[in-house]
Amino acid sequence: MLDGLVRNPGPYTESTDHFKVWPTQAGRSEMRALDGATDCLTISQQYPVKEGKLRLERPLMIQSYLYLYHACLAFLRGVELGDPVNEESDQTHSDALIHDIRNKNAVPAVGEAAALQPHRAEALYMALTDLVQIMTLTLEAEDDPQVIFETLNARGEPLLASDLVRNFVFLDAARRGLDVGALYETHWRDFDEQRDHDQTVSANRYWREKVRQGRITYPRIDLFFFHYTVLRRGQETKVSHVFQGFKDWWQALRERYSKTSADLQRALGDLASYITRRAVCGFTTKGYNRIFLRLLTEVVTSDSPAEALRSYLLRLSGHSQCWPTDAEFSEAWLSRPVYELLRPGKVSAVLRAVELASRTSKQETTWTPQIESLTVEHVMPQSWQKTAYYTLPDDDQAMIAARKVAVQTFGNLTLLTQPLNSSVSNGPFEDQIDGENTIAGKRTKFLESLLLLNAYFQHKTVAKWDDEEISKRGQHLLGKAMKIWSRP
Repeated sequence: MLDGLVRNPGPYTESTDHFKVWPTQAGRSEMRALDGATDCLTISQQYPVKEGKLRLERPLMIQSYLYLYHACLAFLRGVELGDPVNEESDQTHSDALIHDIRNKNAVPAVGEAAALQPHRAEALYMALTDLVQIMTLTLEAEDDPQVIFETLNARGEPLLASDLVRNFVFLDAARRGLDVGALYETHWRDFDEQRDHDQTVSANRYWREKVRQGRITYPRIDLFFFHYTVLRRGQETKVSHVFQGFKDWWQALRERYSKTSADLQRALGDLASYITRRAVCGFTTKGYNRIFLRLLTEVVTSDSPAEALRSYLLRLSGHSQCWPTDAEFSEAWLSRPVYELLRPGKVSAVLRAVELASRTSKQETTWTPQIESLTVEHVMPQSWQKTAYYTLPDDDQAMIAARKVAVQTFGNLTLLTQPLNSSVSNGPFEDQIDGENTIAGKRTKFLESLLLLNAYFQHKTVAKWDDEEISKRGQHLLGKAMKIWSRP
């Protein structure tokens, strides 16, 4: 009885033509999943919010489906979603349902104990068939669809600046007679979806994750377009004005280099080196707005932008703006407690860059886990003083103080795809024999890793882990870092 409301009847040449609604680009995999699902539990399992200790985010289309499904069931049971869960709580059934959808793999039904009421099912069916209205807009040749879209959207939930940019760009492409589908596949799909190492397609959470810009958080994709718009305009722009700024300057956006240009690669490498070296050295970021706006002026007016960029960065002096020298970078890499001062997220990004640079065509796989799935692990645990495996003389305060710093340096830090349990994380480096049982050490766990960062521990010379070994590995990683973030 309901099939005709959600599917177009009859045979079609294209398998997707039976859909009543079909997304232009993003969301097609979710639409297929919803169409093929036999029950709500199947969808919940297909799009979990937890995999072990890894937190995931369900696509918004899936969240909307789960909410509507359970809202309909609640209505059939006579439960009002706006009512409080109980007399002692201000939380409504709707609030609780949203929380469960975002935090539980299996979403419990609202008011499950109440019986289903058949007459409510009839009322729901009548509402779907008779009261749901769909509006179609037919535009004349002189109408601007982008203006109409922005006007209609202003009455509803505000879209991200990136959503407005996407709609504007693809509308412009359609006006020029370009293949919008091909453009999306080539240039935009990675913003919406990602392929995991097993080739499964999932929503790309990285670009939607909120990150701090000053005192306010924004989706990372909006900040990307914010920085890109400032880059191309050469003047400051508010994050909230990104779309207008992007649209005003769209026709003037012309790249100076192709993406395979050696000069472009050198320029990007210099920028990455400047920013990364300063972060590792702990130099301030307060003057970056001024520094990079001046840099833009020099680059835009130069016939050789890559050379102008390098020359400008090399002229900067003083810790407030300089490009750290090899000596400054090396000292900070080996002796600065970066885990405490740089924050785990940035440490993870630096180590991941070292991992990526270590992979070549000789490796069986170039797969590297997504950064959100990586965990920074201390080889010698931070709580080394509470174990019997990493002892120092109790009265040697100088050695104790030096080790407290050393355990937070790059030489003692690595990446894992899953965090170790506390007994292993705080346990010995080498395997230990306890009576008839063998206690697996951290070295054994590292050898199970697919990451090349941990191949270092396969060397037979790495039979123990102490301050000397931390220093040796720090030097080993520094050699790689100096090549990745080189300075002329």
